[in-house]
Amino acid sequence: MYKSIEPWEIIKYFKTGNFRFAIYSYNDEPDIIYLANVKTRLLSRNKGFGNAILEYVDSLNKTIYLQSNNKTRKWYKRHGYKDYENNWMRKKPIS
Repeated sequence: MYKSIEPWEIIKYFKTGNFRFAIYSYNDEPDIIYLANVKTRLLSRNKGFGNAILEYVDSLNKTIYLQSNNKTRKWYKRHGYKDYENNWMRKKPIS
C-alpha cells in the first residue's frame, strides 16, 4: 500500500497481483471518501476481488463517491450505489 498525506488530502493506493484501487479524502470532508482506479486483472475476474474491494470501502463507514461507466454501473448498483450526477455514483453509510 502506498500512502500520501498532504495538508489537504490523504491518498491510499492498494495494488496486488490481482487488483488495484485508490481511495482518497480531503481534510475538510472527513465523512466522505472517493474510490478510484478500481481494476481487476482479466485472469482474476469473477473470483470476488472486486466485491472484496467494495466490502473494504464499505467497512470505512463513510459516504463513498466514485465515477462509473456503462460497463460497471450495474455492478455498482448491485452493491448499493446510486446514480448521483453525470457519471458519478454515491453510497451513503448504513447508520
